[in-house]
Amino acid sequence: MTHDTADPAAGLTVREDAPAPDPQPEATREELDEVGALLAVLPRSVKAALDDHDDFDALLEVVLDLGRRPCARYLEREVEL
Repeated sequence: MTHDTADPAAGLTVREDAPAPDPQPEATREELDEVGALLAVLPRSVKAALDDHDDFDALLEVVLDLGRRPCARYLEREVEL
């Protein structure tokens, strides 16, 4: 069921069934190429873990510290790989 919520003071009508805006823009071709280059040199186990998450548009960095488990940092979360 669709209904509108009106806010006369602001002169706005908001559709309740409207999809939420995409919180992040699509990755550019150049960014995807850079991610591909990164994946090509990562250890297989790290690459497989990143493939499982399949969120390359939001990927900020992959951290490989000695003595710690690898992790991927995304726009809104950090994942141990």
